[in-house]
Amino acid sequence: MFCIPQLVQAVRYDSVGITPRLEMGYISQFIRWSATTSQLLAHQLIWNMQTNMYKDEDQQEPDPDLYDHLEHLIKTIVDSLSGPAKEFYEREFDFFGKITAISGEIRNYPKGKERKEALLKALRKIQVQLGCYLPSNAEALVLDIDPEKGIPLQSAAKAPFLARFKVALIGSDQLERLAMSSDSHNTHNNR
Repeated sequence: MFCIPQLVQAVRYDSVGITPRLEMGYISQFIRWSATTSQLLAHQLIWNMQTNMYKDEDQQEPDPDLYDHLEHLIKTIVDSLSGPAKEFYEREFDFFGKITAISGEIRNYPKGKERKEALLKALRKIQVQLGCYLPSNAEALVLDIDPEKGIPLQSAAKAPFLARFKVALIGSDQLERLAMSSDSHNTHNNR
C-alpha cells in the first residue's frame, strides 16, 4: 500500500488513459485489477484517487490531467462491488464521511469553548459500525469513539480536530474477513 500515491499519480502518464473515451492504459488496468485482490486495497486506492482528483484542499478545482480518469476508475471499481464487498465499502465510506464532515459542521463556531462543545456534540452523534477501520491503519478495527476527548485544532481557514478512537489491532487479513462477514452488518455502540 506504500506505493499507492505514486501509482495514482502515474495515471497522469497512462498513454491510453489520456484518450477522450477514457480507455484504460496499463496503469489504470493494474489499479482496477489490484482493487479486486483486496477490499482494503480497493478502499485505499479510492481514497487516494478522491484526494488526487483535485488541485486544491477544498476540492473545488479539478485536476485537468487526472479528474476524468480517476473519476472513471473510481466508478469502475465501485460498480464492480457487490454483496458483502459493496456493504463493506458503503459502511466504511459512510462512517468516515461522517467523521470528516464534522470539520464542516464546527467551522462556523468561534474558536475555543464553543467550537469544542460543537465538536463533542458532533462526535456523540456518530454511531460506530462494526467492521470499520482507521483509513490510516487498515489493521485497526474501530470499536468506539471517545466523544469526550475531541480536540479542535488551530487553523486559519479550516476546522481540523483530533478524535480518540478505541481500536483493536487485529491485522488487515482478519479485519477484512470480519468486515466481509454477515456478522459485521450490524451497527454497535459501546457507550
